[in-house]
Amino acid sequence: MLAARVLPAATTADADIDFDISKTAGSYSQMASALTGFAFLAMTIVLSRRDDNPRTKFTPRELDQDKRTIIALLCAFIGLLIATVEYSIITGESGHALVEGRAASEELLAAVGFTVSVYILLYSLVHLIATSTLKLGSEFRRLVAVFIPPIFIYFVTNGLMDVAIALGQPKPPLEPMWSSARIASIGLALWTLLVCGLLWSSSRKLRRELGELPPYIKNAPPYVTLTTAIIATLYSAQMSDVNPAARLSASAAWSWVAISTAVLIYVSASLSCEPGAELP
Repeated sequence: MLAARVLPAATTADADIDFDISKTAGSYSQMASALTGFAFLAMTIVLSRRDDNPRTKFTPRELDQDKRTIIALLCAFIGLLIATVEYSIITGESGHALVEGRAASEELLAAVGFTVSVYILLYSLVHLIATSTLKLGSEFRRLVAVFIPPIFIYFVTNGLMDVAIALGQPKPPLEPMWSSARIASIGLALWTLLVCGLLWSSSRKLRRELGELPPYIKNAPPYVTLTTAIIATLYSAQMSDVNPAARLSASAAWSWVAISTAVLIYVSASLSCEPGAELP
């Protein structure tokens, strides 16, 4: 899964690098840190609004939504905190790690953890908004379920090109499975949009047929995304301790793209199929 080779003495000046991954990772680290604070703030709002409205009667569905919202926010908080640390580590990469693909590989793995964590944060906001502004909740659910996954998939697959470019220095040709990364990333994003759109369009029929989902299925999305973020981070941390030329093989990189795609579609399907407080 990890490819490594011994490097001759060299400097980053030996390669024509136009994009500094380590500097960009610093910006992503700050973004992930800000979203971590937002997730914590949202948790406090949900936990305190019961005390602020002691006389308000909430339906069982709304109470269940609040419980699942808190769990999702907690998982998003942990995942984004991990992403903050991971991007901070990438910020410290230099020399051969930038030229030979290790930093780009770490960036791809960090993108997997970051996107699934942000998506479960949006998932929690869907449940939070559903109990406050019902019409807005339905529109926001459709936006998150259908249009956000392909955007996140394209963001993750862009990391493939960063690895390919690093491995193609100082000149092409690129290794097999890398040269088609750009076209494949667009196709995968469009395919994800199609799948999520079909799930949403048939969501009412699916809700009638499936009925009330078991708790272990209904409550699973936050745990699935958090597990994915943790495994991706551990895989990246393992890479940071080996040869600076260590990097993801093409098959391993595409496997992580496939995993992130499956997780995002799974959460999207959960949003489409599960009954919410704002849905019939």
